[in-house]
Amino acid sequence: DKLILANGVYNLKDDSFTNAFDKEIHARVRHPIVYDPAATCPMFKGFVSHIAGEENLDFVFEWFGYNLYRDYSPIQKMLFLWGKGGTGKSTLSNLLAQFVGVENTSAVTLKHLMTERFAPANLHGKVATFDTDAKPQYLADGAVLKMLTGEDQMYADRKNREPITFYNYAKLTFAMNELPPMRDFSGGLKRRMMILKIDKVLGPEIKKLFPLDVIQKELPGIFNEAMI
Repeated sequence: DKLILANGVYNLKDDSFTNAFDKEIHARVRHPIVYDPAATCPMFKGFVSHIAGEENLDFVFEWFGYNLYRDYSPIQKMLFLWGKGGTGKSTLSNLLAQFVGVENTSAVTLKHLMTERFAPANLHGKVATFDTDAKPQYLADGAVLKMLTGEDQMYADRKNREPITFYNYAKLTFAMNELPPMRDFSGGLKRRMMILKIDKVLGPEIKKLFPLDVIQKELPGIFNEAMI
């Protein structure tokens, strides 16, 4: 229920903040966000509104906040950013990685999660994973993704090491040009999928209008919006 930020501890239960670190909290994750209750994020809002539509702005903030939440209960979801190349999907994913802290993320690909037996172990201890160029492919029955986004204990093999069992808390964000065909007819995987369409190509004038270096300085404001 508490988030360790760069300058203190944020309590999710009562939306309070203290700049005194609690010695009783044995957290493995620290987020690089400097808490500032007055911070705003106009550039980020403009950028997201342009690439995904203003109607999806609240959803994006919710997804950013959800990535800080160390659980999949009761919301079992993963996000697919769908659209042609050059539309800002990777930029949005990278901003989210910076938001939660790059050191707290994994970059295991959708392909590897579905085909490599050692891949799920890379999610152990992470809060998010990203594939910024996910390739369309059959997801078989989707069993792995359903387990990763559920509340099931995962058994994961590790190369040249003992296997581990763990509960996955890493949120899954995949950016792709085409949606993968599905073979899962149970509805379990479909229920977990959220799709955000991003299809406006970012030209030089848009990149100039919403400079990335400015947006990257708005993480405190993004945090404030994500906590609403």
